[in-house]
Amino acid sequence: MTDDEFELDLSELSSAEDFLTYFGVAFEPAVVHVNRLHILQRFHDYLEQVEEMPDCTQARWSLHADLLKSAYDDFVHSDAASEKVFRVFRMHEPKTVAIPLNDLLETAYDDFVHSDAASEKVFRVFRMHEPKTVAIPLNDLLETKGHAPQV
Repeated sequence: MTDDEFELDLSELSSAEDFLTYFGVAFEPAVVHVNRLHILQRFHDYLEQVEEMPDCTQARWSLHADLLKSAYDDFVHSDAASEKVFRVFRMHEPKTVAIPLNDLLETAYDDFVHSDAASEKVFRVFRMHEPKTVAIPLNDLLETKGHAPQV
C-alpha cells in the first residue's frame, strides 16, 4: 500500500464501524452504537499525542490500528461519563483556585467602602469601631465620682 492509497482509504471512512473494520479491530456493535463519537474522539486524541508519525505506510497503518483498538477498549471497560472525552463531561468538575485571604478582605473592604452600604454602616464589622454613645443622667455620673451636688 502506498501513502496515497492509505490517505485515500482514510478519507473514505465515515463511521466508527468503517474505521474499526478497516483497521481489523473486532468490536461489539452494541458498544460502538452507544459510544461511536467517544471512540472516534479518543482515537483522534491518541493520534494527536503521537510526536512523529512513522515514514513507512505499513507502520503508520499499524500505529493507527493499535490506537483505534486502545480507544475502543477504553469504552469496552468503561463508559462515556467516566472517560470524559468531551468537554461537556468535564465542565462541572470542581476546580481549585487559591486566593490569598488578604486579597479577598481588601477587595471586599474596597467594594464596601465605595458602595452605598458604607454610608449606611450595614455590616456590624464596620460599626464595631465607632464611638459608643450612652445616655447617663448627670446626677448618676457625678454620684459615682463622689461629686454629687449637696441639696
